[in-house]
Amino acid sequence: MERKLTAFIGATMALAVCATVAVVLLGGSINSKGVQAVVCFTVFAFVAQVQAFKLPHSAAGSISFLPFLSSALIAPNWVTVSAAFCSMVVSEAIRRPALEKALFNIAQLVLSIACAIIAFRLLGADGLEPSKILPGVPYLSLVTTFFVVNTGAVSGVIALSRGQRFTSVWREHAFRTLLFDVIAVFVVYSFVWVYLRVDLPGLVLLAVFVLGTRQLYSTTLELAQANQDLLQVMVAAIEMRDPYTSGHSQRVAEYSRIIARSIGLSAREVERVGVAALLHDVGKIDQRFADILQKPGRLTDEERLVIEEHPVRSAELVAMVSGLQDLVAPVRHHHERWDGGGYPDGIAGENIPLTARIIVFADTIDAMTSDRPYRPALGPEDVRRELVKHRGKQFDPYICDRLLASDLYVQIFKREAPQVETPATAAPATVAATPAPAPVIAA
Repeated sequence: MERKLTAFIGATMALAVCATVAVVLLGGSINSKGVQAVVCFTVFAFVAQVQAFKLPHSAAGSISFLPFLSSALIAPNWVTVSAAFCSMVVSEAIRRPALEKALFNIAQLVLSIACAIIAFRLLGADGLEPSKILPGVPYLSLVTTFFVVNTGAVSGVIALSRGQRFTSVWREHAFRTLLFDVIAVFVVYSFVWVYLRVDLPGLVLLAVFVLGTRQLYSTTLELAQANQDLLQVMVAAIEMRDPYTSGHSQRVAEYSRIIARSIGLSAREVERVGVAALLHDVGKIDQRFADILQKPGRLTDEERLVIEEHPVRSAELVAMVSGLQDLVAPVRHHHERWDGGGYPDGIAGENIPLTARIIVFADTIDAMTSDRPYRPALGPEDVRRELVKHRGKQFDPYICDRLLASDLYVQIFKREAPQVETPATAAPATVAATPAPAPVIAA
């Protein structure tokens, strides 16, 4: 997998060089007004790049693609490509990521900008003048090409890192960033319109507004991540009571996200499934479960009845948080069975919330793939046989079939595999400590 990833990064670099050469061969008018605009927008882009905000898993978001596209609209030639290259080289040198990450970051941006300029120029456009209106098709071609190449490059990195199909990763990302891409079309043209009519002072005011919006988004994201971190700490503290379930909830959350993606849930739905799975056993913090959780041998019938109350207690605790009301039912029913033989309410089939049906898979898979005193962990094929055996009994047949047919199934057994976060943000795509979808930059 690492060899394929390295080859992909190398191919991206080679294509970036070829696209840059093509831009040079296309020529184009270069005047002082255009050079001045490139300098102004590159400074704006560099500031945005350096002030990138943190995203999960050592990634960072940036809005630098907005001024870069604005520069391409005014000066669609090698000057803009060179400025983008130089800006990325300097910003990467300041942030000092691993070499392969820096090379991909630089190459994918240069490739995206160069291809966008080529598409713009091939349709007969040669920069936007103050007296002209929006050059319709050429302009849309410029921004569309940028986003297609950008998302394609990053989706390729993510697909190789996750072991997923490129099409499924690209489709997931494209839907997630569609709104931001549409907004960017108008923001970029606004930058150019203001600059060409009001010059630098107007651009500065617009840049301050955009950077302020970026800071608001950054703060909101950091608060959300802080809440997630607090949940992780709380769950880890609860699991310290049972030496055999240390890390259990985190693994179940990760497996649940994988299963949710395998059945085609949206990014937002995958996120909520992960949170519900993380909290599914939070009720075990109740003191009445303490002695039972620490008992080394088999449980008595009375003890089993007591421990089967933990989903109800978990749901009661989750219900106390106003932002988690949609997760109360999934947490309560994560031990129900498809055939109605589960607990606490004995509901069956599609009466069980979809998220709970997903957690059932993840919870059971983690039990089967964890070492126990009485047996070693099961491998992928043994787990597959068990899932098929209990399909339609304990497990939802549809989820079972989709999971086992998906390329994502093997990801469940890669415990040390990097976890890739896929937040939606409006910034150019670059690779992070583990690749993250556009628009992000590496840590």
